Amino acid sequence: MIKYVLATLLYSFEWEIPVEVEVELDVSENFGLVTKKRSPLVAIPIPRVATLEQYY
Repeated sequence: MIKYVLATLLYSFEWEIPVEVEVELDVSENFGLVTKKRSPLVAIPIPRVATLEQYY
């Protein structure tokens, strides 16, 4: 189910990185009970189609 949701998000939107974010992404992690990114990933979703009715 997770693969389907991720594939739908990737297919339905064009993803852009905001201008304020530096060009190189930091993908380093903090280790602990739960592994999480040191700096959060920020992306702006832009719909591929103009109307949402085309998705139904």
